[in-house]
Amino acid sequence: MTNGNGTGLWLVVDPRREQGYTPATFDPATFLARAVALFQSKPTWSGQRPNAVKANPAQAGNRLEPAADALGLRVIGDPAVLAGTFWLGLDDGQEVDK
Repeated sequence: MTNGNGTGLWLVVDPRREQGYTPATFDPATFLARAVALFQSKPTWSGQRPNAVKANPAQAGNRLEPAADALGLRVIGDPAVLAGTFWLGLDDGQEVDK
């Protein structure tokens, strides 16, 4: 978990840590669905569903946007997010994409 630079708690997820991960076969939709389930299972959020995913700006577009939209997640580009990782959290809508 990270404090998101003062913007609340965010669950950091890294697809590279998953068994069988390869960049060529990475499926953002499948990964984000599992990440949402993991988020909801954490006592910190008491079953709440995340409404946002932060990603490095270089990764915040093309393949991530449709997968996030399908899950009801707002994509936020944030240079503080290490490339290859994603942060899931509850965004109040006040944060502006960076």
